[in-house]
Amino acid sequence: MTTFNTPSYGGNGGTAFSDTHDLDGWGRITQISVRHGSGVDAIATTYANGQFLSHGGTGGVLSLITLKDDEFIIRVGLRSGTNLDSITFYTSKGGTYGPYGGSGGTPHNIDVGSNVLHCFFGRTGSRVDAIGFAYGTKPPVAPASVTRLSPVGGSGGSPFDDLAISGYLLGKITQIKVRSGSRVDRIETTYDRTNGGPITYTHGGNGGSDNPPFILNSDEYVTQISGRAGSRLDQIKFILNSGRESISYGGSGGSPFNLKADGSVLKAFIGRSGSAIDALGANFATAIPERIEIQSMVFEMPEFLISESGRTSLTKIELVNNQSQPQTVSSTQTVTYSNTDSTTISITNQASVQFKAVTNFIVEKGELTVGYMFGHTYATQSTTTTQFSTAFTFSATVPGHSTIVASCIASQDKFDVPWTATALVYYQNQSQPTKISDLKGKLSGVQVTKLSAIYS
Repeated sequence: MTTFNTPSYGGNGGTAFSDTHDLDGWGRITQISVRHGSGVDAIATTYANGQFLSHGGTGGVLSLITLKDDEFIIRVGLRSGTNLDSITFYTSKGGTYGPYGGSGGTPHNIDVGSNVLHCFFGRTGSRVDAIGFAYGTKPPVAPASVTRLSPVGGSGGSPFDDLAISGYLLGKITQIKVRSGSRVDRIETTYDRTNGGPITYTHGGNGGSDNPPFILNSDEYVTQISGRAGSRLDQIKFILNSGRESISYGGSGGSPFNLKADGSVLKAFIGRSGSAIDALGANFATAIPERIEIQSMVFEMPEFLISESGRTSLTKIELVNNQSQPQTVSSTQTVTYSNTDSTTISITNQASVQFKAVTNFIVEKGELTVGYMFGHTYATQSTTTTQFSTAFTFSATVPGHSTIVASCIASQDKFDVPWTATALVYYQNQSQPTKISDLKGKLSGVQVTKLSAIYS
């Protein structure tokens, strides 16, 4: 991710600093703290992975700016002379924070255009002597479906956030491996990724003893984390949607805690670690449906919408009468034609159903496959073309000593049919399905071929 720097505004006092960091790993700015009085005494930044950087003194009063998940700093107003006299922040959501400080110095306006603020640099001592701004494209943001539960434990070690460092591209947790003794020394978590193979993030040290990995089946998710914590993470246990539980890793120190978000499953760990796990929290994500089973489906026949497509001539045959009197002449030919089911399903209550329909809308259970997508209207199209061969008989009364040319015509009627279904929906956080009795959708674009003869 490319970063650009503005000039530095202010004087030459104090000591130089720069908050340049791993943008992909730390994520977006979530909070800015400003201490101010007649000038700006201190400025501090908190990032999505929990990292906190502060510069300046302890004077003035504290103002805290907390940004929304998809809110960024896009413009800064300031006044400066030999120090930073005041500062104002403007956000992508139309928010204005400030001015913080006094009215001295010369005004400046820093507009980063379509970019956003990444971090600060400058000079500080007992106050902010000078400040500059590093800016660039938007860092990834946590999905709105993610709930962040703050770490429990102490303040030692350095912060980590598996979701932020992945660029918010983590999939399912497949394995958790814990090293422990009288405390939790290390946690290794293996995740699927939405853009590649599995990845493992490791936090903590080499104390304690190894435990066998806790492996999650393909339909299992962590719904609850319990344990004990004080100045560190003393004990931890994982509870799954299936009802299965891990052992309790660690000792008996600290006080009990329970991390859980209703209707959600564990997405990724956050916390603090050094030689051990000092604190542990979690990003929980809204549980989405894993699969859906259609129990019954009713086609709303009175609502059929039928449109006829173009006609295609498959074959021609001559019906010849060599007699002097009119005769009925018949001929049977094998005709090959295609029958196409071009099926589009759009369902507004967060489900997608794909299936094949055969002639006259006889839908067989064995041909029904189902998908599900949470939170969106999900549309899918499936086209199946099948070759058929059938014996088609041409028959006509032909005048004496005459020939009639018969053509076999294939015409396709296109059907759009609303339907209502009863289904069982299996969510990530539930061992038993939820029954839905009014799942609605529309079977669109099914084409059924009919054969007919035209004589000339």
